[in-house]
Amino acid sequence: MKKLLHTLLLFPLMAFGQSQDPCYSLSDYNELTIQANPTLVRDLSPGWNMLGYPCSESTDAVAAFAEITDKIMILKDNNGATYWPEFEFNGIGNLIALEGYLIKLYEQVSGFSFCDGIVLPSAGGCVDCQAINFDPWATTDDGSCNYDTDGDGIYDADEIEGCLDVEACNYNELATDEGACSFAQEGYDCDGNLLYQIGDYAGGGIVFHIDYEESKAYVVADEDVTNIFSWGCEGLEIGDTYDAIGWSEANSQAIVDACHTSDCAAYQATEYYRGEINDWFLPTISELEKIYEVRELLSAVDGFDPLQNDYYWSSSEVDLDHAKSFDFYMGAETTLRKYYKKPVRPVRVINF
Repeated sequence: MKKLLHTLLLFPLMAFGQSQDPCYSLSDYNELTIQANPTLVRDLSPGWNMLGYPCSESTDAVAAFAEITDKIMILKDNNGATYWPEFEFNGIGNLIALEGYLIKLYEQVSGFSFCDGIVLPSAGGCVDCQAINFDPWATTDDGSCNYDTDGDGIYDADEIEGCLDVEACNYNELATDEGACSFAQEGYDCDGNLLYQIGDYAGGGIVFHIDYEESKAYVVADEDVTNIFSWGCEGLEIGDTYDAIGWSEANSQAIVDACHTSDCAAYQATEYYRGEINDWFLPTISELEKIYEVRELLSAVDGFDPLQNDYYWSSSEVDLDHAKSFDFYMGAETTLRKYYKKPVRPVRVINF
C-alpha cells in the first residue's frame, strides 16, 4: 500500500517536472495536492451532533476541542466514555482516527475542523526560479538564493564594482563589474606629477624634449654608437628627409631604404640596442639642436656620456652630396660632405 501511495504521488510530480515551465517546482505540486485535499470543516448545531475524527494521528480530546471548549456541554465516544469540560474531566483520552463521537453544544459552532486536510513535508532551499541555484524540490525559502544578473558567472552578492581599465589611476584588479574610472591629466601621473621632465632617465636614455600636445617624450641615448660613420648615399639624393623634431624615424628609414649599406650613420642608429630597446633613429638637425640646448642638464645625469666637441650627423639631408650636422663645440648647424666620418648619437620617442 505504501509503495502504491508513493507511486501515485511521485508520478504526477515527474510528469509536471517535464513540462515546458522551468519554474515548476515541488511547491507547485504541493499546492495542487492541497487543493485536491482541502481541510474538512463542519458546522455544528446547538444540542447533540455526531462527527467522526478524520486525522491520521491521535490527539488528546482536550487539545482537539480547545478552540470551542466553552461551548461544549459533554462529549461521548462509542464506548460511553466522556469528556466533561465543566468538571475538567477527560475520560476519553485521545481521539482515535475514523472513530465517531457524540458532542452536545450550548450554542452553534461554524467551520470547525480537527486538522489540515493533508500534511506535506517541508524542504529548505531556493524557491525563486530567477535564481541560478533554484531548487525545484524546495518548498521553503531558506535564504540561499544566488543571482547572476549580468550573466558573467559571478554571483551578484560576490560582484565587486570598480574600474577595469588597467590604464586608469583607480584600476581595481579585484573588480568584476565595471565602475567609474579616473585618468591622470595628460602629461601627468596619477599623483599630479609631470610624467617626464628634461633630464629624466627614461626608455633607455635621457629625456631632452617633451611635446605635451602630442604626448611624446624625446629621448637621447646616453652614449655614442661605437666608432664613427659616414652619412652615406653620396651622389644619391634621398629627397624625403625633414629638419623638424619628430621626423627622425621617417628620415632614418628613408636613408636606410635608399643606401642599402650598413656603413652609414642612419643604419647604425637604427641597429643600436640599449638593453632590449631597439627603436632608435638618427636625430633630425632640430633634435640635435635641442640636445645641445639642454646639454648641461643631460651631462648632470649619472651615466650620461657628454657629447664630444665634434660634428654629429643628423638625418636631415641637404642635397645628393651633403647632409646637415650639428657642431657641439660651436653650437651651430653645419653642412658636411656625406663621406665624412662623424659620431652618431641615436634618439627615440616615448608616447605617453
